Formats: sequence, structure tokens, C-alpha cells
Amino acid sequence: MKTSKLTFSFVLFISCLHSQIPEVDSITNLITNAGNDTTKVYQLLSLAEFYSSENIFDTSIIYQNQAIELANKINYAEGLGRAYTQLGTNNTQMGNYSMALTNYFSALEVVRRSGNKKREAGVLNNIGNVYEYLGNHTEAIKYFLQSLNIKERLGNKLSISNTLTNLGNSYFFYGNKEQALEYYLRSLNLIKELDDIKEIAEIYLTIGNVLTEYKDKKKQTEGLDYYLRALAIAKETGDSRLQYFAHINIGDFYLKENDFIKARTEFSLALSFSKDLNDPRLTSTALTSLGSVYTKSKDHKNAELFLNQGLELALKIRSGVDIVASYQALSQLDSSKANFKDAFAHYKLYILYRDSSINEKNATKNVQMQMQYDFDKKQLADSLKISEERKLTAIKFEQEKKQRYFLYSGLILVIIFAGFIFNRFKVTQKQKQIIERKEQETQQQKHLIEEKQKEILDSIKYARRIQSALITSEKYFEKSLNKLNNEQHQ
Repeated sequence: MKTSKLTFSFVLFISCLHSQIPEVDSITNLITNAGNDTTKVYQLLSLAEFYSSENIFDTSIIYQNQAIELANKINYAEGLGRAYTQLGTNNTQMGNYSMALTNYFSALEVVRRSGNKKREAGVLNNIGNVYEYLGNHTEAIKYFLQSLNIKERLGNKLSISNTLTNLGNSYFFYGNKEQALEYYLRSLNLIKELDDIKEIAEIYLTIGNVLTEYKDKKKQTEGLDYYLRALAIAKETGDSRLQYFAHINIGDFYLKENDFIKARTEFSLALSFSKDLNDPRLTSTALTSLGSVYTKSKDHKNAELFLNQGLELALKIRSGVDIVASYQALSQLDSSKANFKDAFAHYKLYILYRDSSINEKNATKNVQMQMQYDFDKKQLADSLKISEERKLTAIKFEQEKKQRYFLYSGLILVIIFAGFIFNRFKVTQKQKQIIERKEQETQQQKHLIEEKQKEILDSIKYARRIQSALITSEKYFEKSLNKLNNEQHQ
């Protein structure tokens, strides 16, 4: 995520509301002496704008509510619409997005009744920005398109360009880089017609942000070219803020390419410009970026130095985005140093700040969290000890798991072996049955043979008896014959 992109969206969001603010004391005096009329409403809102520009939102909101009360009382639609719009802007800057939407829709109702199309387009644009901050890209695009439709009819090219850029931002965060580029280029063409070179440089930076997100090296190089074009314009015009963002984005490009020397040079230049601008938020971003370069190049000493400076400044000015970036970078540094205890502590704080809607209203709570950092570290140490015990328990559990695995494996082998034995038993039983059947058949055959043998023996015996009988008859006959012969001779 490039720094310039978010910053430009925010500037576009509030630019339509800021006007030249007189000295606060003179305004206060005027309010005290003024009657309850439209002039007093205007003065209350001017004072509210002053405190808003100084980030003193609670006081600003007090004057805005007074303006709303008076505008309603005297039926001053123009002042009422402006007051609700300012109130919506304050709540947006404080991170109270739900309340901001309520304020803006109230403003939208008022300006539509009054028929002020210019202010209606501005309010619609602001509603789109709130939805974008909420991550609801579809609703953001819906309201930006409504705003664009009115602005195109009014014909204000600069205002049209701003909303085209916002549409590009929404499509970019929605993940549609091609559509985002289409709107950015449309915005660029309008700005070129106006010959506003500073605005041209800003859009160059925005287009560069999209192109450098492509995986295609050719497009990434084209993105760098847009950054360099923006830088050339910034140098030509002597615009320190533009030079700052150009150097930051170019540094991000080289950091992504692991060209640490060039990245460090660019971030150092950005840091120098941020100090010239006396803008602590920009300085915090530059310090964190430099620290990240040193982390990647393994220069842990300088990384720690710059990251801690960036965090200290971010906490001082209560910049939620920069606090998140600082803790994330410190967590990465600790991991690089293998200091996992502090890495976890910084990561915990990073998550806390990231998931909270960091704003001025809950800044005190966030500072208290930082003040309790050492206490949290002690608690974290105890947690890590418990974590170690859990690791040991996990190891023991894993060992038991392995033992169960071997036990189950053994049981499975036993079951398989038992199945094998049972199968062999079944085969043996079958073979035994076959053998028994064969033996039965053999016994039957033996019995049959014995029967046959008996029959044969019986036949033989019978034959012998017959033969014996015949032999007896022959002897008798022979004896009788011999007897007869003897009788004859006598």
C-alpha cells in the first residue's frame, strides 16, 4: 500500500470544506457579540473548522452542534447542510464511520431540499469516501458515480477529476486494476486540460501505485517512470510535499526490488523533506520505511534505531496508521533477530491497533496500552512459559500418539496374522474333509472288494463241494464196477 494514495484520498475528502480561517480570538469575540442569525451560524462553523484543523475534534463538535441548533431554529438550510457536512468530516477523521454516515445523510437530505447541487455532489463524494474506509467498495462506487453525474452536469473539471480519482481508488482496492487505471487516466486528461501541473504530479503518483502492483515487470517499470515524472514536476515547482511522496514511493519500489542502497537513499530524502515540512506524521512514515530497509539488509542496530523513533513519534501524534506500521515493522525486525519473544509482543500490539478503529476519541486508551507494554511483556513471558509447557505436553501427546500408532499397527498385524491362520485352518479343514471323503470312498471300495472276494470264495467253495461230490460218485462207481467185475470172474 503506497503512502501517497491514502493521503491524496483524504485531502480530496476534506478539501471542499476548508476555507481560510480567521484568528480564533477574533471569531470568538464576533460570536459573543453576534445575534442569533445566519452570520452567527457561519462564525460558529468557522471556529469549528479551526479546531478541526488543529485535530481538537471534541471542541469542534461542540461548535458544530451549536451551529446545527441555531440553523434549525432560524431555518437556515445552507448553514445546516454545511454543519452536518463538517460534523460528518470530524467523525470520519475520528474513525466514527457509522456516525459520519448519519451526519452525511442528514446533510444530503438538507442540501437536496435546498436544491444546492454543488454541495449535494460534495456530500455524495464524502459518503463514498466513508464507505471506502469501511471497505464497502460497491457502495463507495455507487455514491461516487452519483456525485460524478452531478459534477459532470455542473462542468467543474477539477471537481470531476477528484471524483474520478476516488472511483479509481475504489476499483483499485476492489482489485480491478484495469478499471482503476481507466478512471485515473480520465482524471489525468482533465487535469492536463486545466494545466494544473501539481495535480498532474499527484495523479502520476497514483497511477504509479497501480502499475507497481502488477506482477508484470514491464508494468512495474512503467510505474516507476510515473513516479519519476511526478518527482520531476515536484522539483520544478519546488513542492516539498510532492517530493516527499515521490521519494517515498520510489523507495518502496526499490525496497520491493531488494535494492537496499537506492531504497535507503530515497527514504532518507523523504525524511529530509518531512522535517522541512514540519509534518510529524510524514516523518514517522519515513523513519519506519528506513527502519524496514535496514531490517531487510540485516543492519539490526540501525533498524531498531529508526523504527523506535518512528513509533515514538507516531504515539506522540496519535497516528493510528503509523502506529500499526511501526509495530508491524518492529515485529519483523525481532523475527529477523530470532527474538521471537519480543516479536510476539510487537505483533500482539500490531494486531490490537490494526483491528481497532484508531481515532482521536480512543487515543487515550491506546496510549495506556503502550504504557503497559512492559507489564504486557512480563505477562507475555509467563505466557511463553505456559506455551513451552504446552509444547512439552504436545510432544508427549505426539509420543503417545506414535505409541498408539505402533499399537494399532501391531493389532492390525495380529488381526492380519490371525486372519491368515484362520484361512489356513479353513483350508486344512477342507483338505481334511476331502481326505476323509477319500478314505470313506476307499473303505467303501475295500468293502466292495471284500464282498466280491467273499462271493468268489463262496463260489470256489461251492465248486469244491460239487467237485468233491463228483469225485465221491466216481469212486463209488469205480468201486461198484470193480465189485461187479469180481462177481463175474467168480
